[in-house]
Amino acid sequence: MKNFNILLNRENPAYGKIKKILYAYIDLLHLKNYSLKQQLIVEKLFFELTIALIDYADYVNNQVKDSSNDILILAKTIADTIQYRFRKFTSDPMDRYRNLLSLEDIAFSLNISESTMLKTFKKVYFISPKQYIDQLRYNESKYLLSQPSLPISNISEIVGYQNVSHFSRQFKSWSHLSPREYRQKIDKN
Repeated sequence: MKNFNILLNRENPAYGKIKKILYAYIDLLHLKNYSLKQQLIVEKLFFELTIALIDYADYVNNQVKDSSNDILILAKTIADTIQYRFRKFTSDPMDRYRNLLSLEDIAFSLNISESTMLKTFKKVYFISPKQYIDQLRYNESKYLLSQPSLPISNISEIVGYQNVSHFSRQFKSWSHLSPREYRQKIDKN
């Protein structure tokens, strides 16, 4: 299951089974009381869903195994480079270092094309390099928002946004909360 991405891929043969089972679950949600038969149907659906998810994972694992070691090594190198550059930028978020987060510059530093980087990374990690950078930004933003003395405008700059309102919109699309709302939520906990 470790190879699952957030969204299931429609091209995976198990996708249709999973979708059908989930719709069957949804059909049962409107019931207030479950008869013994309906309870057994829910249990049956659970086992069918588990089997379909295992089939899905097996298919994904086989695709990754079919990849050559060179592709796996390159994808790992891309991920490590992105992480290193992100950490380097967040430790000193100056405009002159903004190119550290540029996909074009990352590909150039690895001596590969952007399209090769995208295809390789996506084949192994099931997300694009940009989505990976966004995940790093989101995780760093959450960490920084837990520090109440740090202004949101500074957090925006640290994670690579020049415009605070753009950062706020992006953060809201990630968490469904504005940075201020997120900070208030974690302060209550």
